Amino acid sequence: MHMSDCTRRFLDRTGITNSLLDDEGGHVVMDLSVLVVGQTPPDLGGIAMFVSRMASHDPAPGWRMSVFSTSKGISQRGEHLGVWKGSAQATIRNLARSTALLIRYFLRLLRDKPTIVHIHTSHSMGFWWNSLFVLIAHFVGSGAVLHIHGSQFAHFYGELPGPLQGVVRWLLAHADAVIALSPSLGRYIQTECGVRNVYTVPNGVPGAFFRPPEEHATVQPTEPLRLLFVGSVVERKGIFDLLEALASIPGGTACLDIVGGGKIAEAQEAAERLGIADRVRIWGPLEGDPLLAAYRSAEVLVLPSYHEGVPLVVLEAMASGLGVIATPVGGIPDVLTDGQDALLVPPGDVKALATAIRRLAADRRLLHDIALAGQQRAMTYSFDATMERIWKVYDDVLLAKKENRAR
Repeated sequence: MHMSDCTRRFLDRTGITNSLLDDEGGHVVMDLSVLVVGQTPPDLGGIAMFVSRMASHDPAPGWRMSVFSTSKGISQRGEHLGVWKGSAQATIRNLARSTALLIRYFLRLLRDKPTIVHIHTSHSMGFWWNSLFVLIAHFVGSGAVLHIHGSQFAHFYGELPGPLQGVVRWLLAHADAVIALSPSLGRYIQTECGVRNVYTVPNGVPGAFFRPPEEHATVQPTEPLRLLFVGSVVERKGIFDLLEALASIPGGTACLDIVGGGKIAEAQEAAERLGIADRVRIWGPLEGDPLLAAYRSAEVLVLPSYHEGVPLVVLEAMASGLGVIATPVGGIPDVLTDGQDALLVPPGDVKALATAIRRLAADRRLLHDIALAGQQRAMTYSFDATMERIWKVYDDVLLAKKENRAR
């Protein structure tokens, strides 16, 4: 295999000799490996999806990639743990399972000796848990890359008492590189946590989600606007605000498909209580072709979240040619501009959310223009571009470790 630009830059910068290349000087014979650590399907959520896509992506020449799944360890969300619900039996079971997982991870590092360990994390319990993987990678001498996906990381850190903030900074200092999903989160980690080696690597969209503008469905203004919500069916995603907004709109204006797991029964009950059950369909979690079909049968993605990083579902919807209604939280303003490629409404403002829906239902030309601008914007967020940025992070980590050894 011929070298990628990233791998060739690494060879040039580190001064690795041509003995690592074959006689033609163009094929890599060195052996660099990365172990990706994180949740994997059938777990739901952005981390599991990202890890799955990393695993299926062709590695850069000279690299091998493998995955260590943490899906059977401590949950990324503390509310699912018996330890938080006062169940001693569940606590013991979680600790035993998680200790066994850490031992397997340690033995895996000793056996495979990966060049880079790429650890995906979030916030709250997920951060504390995944920091153990960083410390173990640091201990065995692998380069440790900590990839923070958590939409509430800044809130999590800001709410900690001073001593625990110091612990977070100490843990982050043991990562050779920290990846943030958005420039705003990256700046926060640099300024508030004192981390210098921070990289911004936004989520990326696989090519299957992109479709030519001429394939977009054309719907007459007399037909209901087809809305789509994709994400966890929980309060912080704003799904119950969306149901209230839909209930305030005349029946023939819009209908809603809900894709995702979580409080599905509560969402169904809310739809019935609000008198909109005939306009709401709840599909549960979807992936692969069924998820693609859900995007392609909709016109507008609505994500009225209270906290976000750079939501993958927003990028997927933009690539699929949908208009987007979202909230200006987290990294969303780094991706979307109100009135140009999306409509942005304040989180928790049901009236503003309903107004945005009615606006797109009444003005299909505006919807078309926003969707087209959004798809053009999404082209800069391909998963190939995301992986190119990640290989660049690995290169920088290896260069820094080489320089440290030379001192």
